[in-house]
Amino acid sequence: QGELVKVIEGQGITLAKGNNTQLEEAIRSIAATGGVLRNNLPNPNFRSRSKFQINGGVTYSSTDKEYVVDGWLVDPGTAGTVVHSMESNSRTTTGNPQASALTYRLAFDGNASTEPDMSCRVWNLTKFANRTCTVSFMAKVATGSVTLTPLIVQHFKTGGSPSPDVTTAANEASPTITTSWQRFTMTFDVPSVTDKVEGDNGRVY
Repeated sequence: QGELVKVIEGQGITLAKGNNTQLEEAIRSIAATGGVLRNNLPNPNFRSRSKFQINGGVTYSSTDKEYVVDGWLVDPGTAGTVVHSMESNSRTTTGNPQASALTYRLAFDGNASTEPDMSCRVWNLTKFANRTCTVSFMAKVATGSVTLTPLIVQHFKTGGSPSPDVTTAANEASPTITTSWQRFTMTFDVPSVTDKVEGDNGRVY
């Protein structure tokens, strides 16, 4: 039921209790898009940020791989440090993200011996399997430029004899992030998980 509500509200329709007309409109809207699932990443606007709230501030420094903003796992890399901070957006500034979202700022110290990364785990292997998925995001850097390599990884748990992780690159070239806000849209042809074997420990994602 919760998943159905998420899909319906992803069409821009807020369901009101007892309103069958809205439900009918939502179902028709979903059918018109071929059953497209939208807004399926947890906490896409970074509004839930328990680590900042626990520490009572707007910045947080870490050398650990952890969830600082709920739903988003940041790895500073081996021997690396990252400073996490949040900032609100101005609706009046042309090209800025929407005002209802928060900007999540990551400052890596450059000392890591492995690549730092940021990931968002969806705890359901079949949700996007055998589909073409679109990921859209806005980004900029403080100075210079950075090339990102967006990937989708299917993970089959650990322990026993699980299938190895399957990594899928975007159909588009890796985007270069500059000092101006830009929206990037990437598509991924996510493989099927048929015949894959799950391990004994942990969770799939």
